[in-house]
Amino acid sequence: MTNTTTHTATDRFRVPLDLVRMRVDEGKELVYCSLAGAMKVLPVSTVHLLQSCRTFETLDEHARRLCQGDGESLDLQSISQQLCALAESGLLLSYDELIRKLLAEPIEEAPPAISAVTIPTRNRSEALEHTINGYAKSSSEHGREMQFFIADQSDHSNTCQANLDVLTRANKKFGVEIFYAGAAEKEDLARTLAKHTGHQFDLVNFAVSNDEHCPKAYGANRNALLLSTTGRLIIQTDDDNECPIAPCPETKDYLTLTSQYSPLQTRFLSQAEVEHMKADFVPGDVMAKHEQLLGKSIAHCLQEYSLVNLDDTNSSFFTRSQSPRVAVTALGIAGESGIGTSFYFLNEDEIGRVSLLRSKEDYQYSMANHDLLRFVVNPTISNGTVCGGMHLGLDNRFLLPPFTPVQRNEDGVFGELVKLGSSGYFGFLPWLILRHGQSKNYTSEDLCSFVSSVQTGQIIATLVTGLSPRPTSPEPGKNMVALGRLFAEWGAAPIADFEEMLRLMLMQRASRQIAKLEYLMTKYAKEPSFWANDVDMCMSAMTRAITDRRYIIPSDLSESFGEEEARVLIQRLVRRFGQLLQVWPDLIEAANQLRISGWQPFRQI
Repeated sequence: MTNTTTHTATDRFRVPLDLVRMRVDEGKELVYCSLAGAMKVLPVSTVHLLQSCRTFETLDEHARRLCQGDGESLDLQSISQQLCALAESGLLLSYDELIRKLLAEPIEEAPPAISAVTIPTRNRSEALEHTINGYAKSSSEHGREMQFFIADQSDHSNTCQANLDVLTRANKKFGVEIFYAGAAEKEDLARTLAKHTGHQFDLVNFAVSNDEHCPKAYGANRNALLLSTTGRLIIQTDDDNECPIAPCPETKDYLTLTSQYSPLQTRFLSQAEVEHMKADFVPGDVMAKHEQLLGKSIAHCLQEYSLVNLDDTNSSFFTRSQSPRVAVTALGIAGESGIGTSFYFLNEDEIGRVSLLRSKEDYQYSMANHDLLRFVVNPTISNGTVCGGMHLGLDNRFLLPPFTPVQRNEDGVFGELVKLGSSGYFGFLPWLILRHGQSKNYTSEDLCSFVSSVQTGQIIATLVTGLSPRPTSPEPGKNMVALGRLFAEWGAAPIADFEEMLRLMLMQRASRQIAKLEYLMTKYAKEPSFWANDVDMCMSAMTRAITDRRYIIPSDLSESFGEEEARVLIQRLVRRFGQLLQVWPDLIEAANQLRISGWQPFRQI
């Protein structure tokens, strides 16, 4: 972004959040803004002025504020001249120019309506019935012609039959089209795609079936749902989500663009708040909430809002080689979080921290039960990577990455791959869905066990961020294939080399986590003590764990297969996932071609 515009007195400016600074001489620094391509050697005093402009204000407002700060007697005219020079050089970013840059992208036609609800399920017939009935009823009440796709991974044939009975009743009651895939249908899907693409059946089957017999395989279900619904906008929701919705607290009517990893706020709920919360939820058109952003270009979204907040955007939001559309959307959640550990609650920001630490009793309840609200206060588009798979809108007209087929954190890895693969942006809507997850009384022992080990999903996510090549193409498939090659190479390397690479990455990851906890302990002076005791326990446990040679063995696999088999299996999973990333664009293209010709791999109820 070159600065060729004559600025007016009302233009607002801000320092780039990712400004690069390097000391080059006594009292001087080299500063570089990648977005503007601006580079200058400046006196340290000028750099300090630049860094003080953290929010969008006019140059006059910045100058007056700087002259009033710290009790110093600064020359207003001199400060104004320096700020004008910084703006002209591109080292202060113009709000209006950033908006113009986004609006310069072509505005595509409005995307189609959401036309499918997809539900992965396993061993929860009662929850599935509640969920599909709720969404079918909502679709009927709002005049939507919706198809339903169910991917079933239940462990016993009688449970599969119970699920089929649930779907048959829903079909008769609501008259909706329902498609079902159990083990046989997913195997047929894999054989058809293998034949159509020429890829090996075992590789395609890995994407949609738990052929490694791992304890969990959420992602295989999700992948089968993606392959069966190409070319359309869809909802993918867990089988324990309810359809009624409620507005998020303190909703605001403007659009936010952000580069934060997660724009979500957290508000922990007391037991009394949980008991009264359900009354706030009423039937509503869930699809319409997603359609506010899903599938739309950034320029299209900007035209629909008179106010746009850019305060937390860095250069990558404007310069990423990627599709300029919202590829994934999410509503907020209310109820059990679906987060399998209390560890992340210890790192909560100021807003979440206030509700977490209201009292020792509330803290203990939240750490044990995980009841909360996670939400945004206004429509938000992010180029971060946070992704919770409980309830997503997906633009499946264009290439999305696969989920890791086995074990947990498949949604977290998916989020990382959406960003790496240039698939598009994430959208968040200020509405809550009610979630009834399986309750579990999380204990201090669970917390200590979590930080003392690593699990498969954490390993895959660490490798994605650690091995990811710099995106070189706006075509999602090319970046995905490049990462897949690296995964496959490390997955086929001598196991000693693989484990040494993994050890270094996991030690760095643990070190960053410990450093963050140490920072929080200092910031809050180890108060309150009940929180500090848990933080201290986690830091001690992590410090001990990373010195153990067995730390790199995923605990979720060793519990089922033993340590030696887990060592071999994790490397094999890395290799197979790398191979899957390389062929996934072919599988999606083939599935789309077959769909156009009338192929439907799921069984119609």
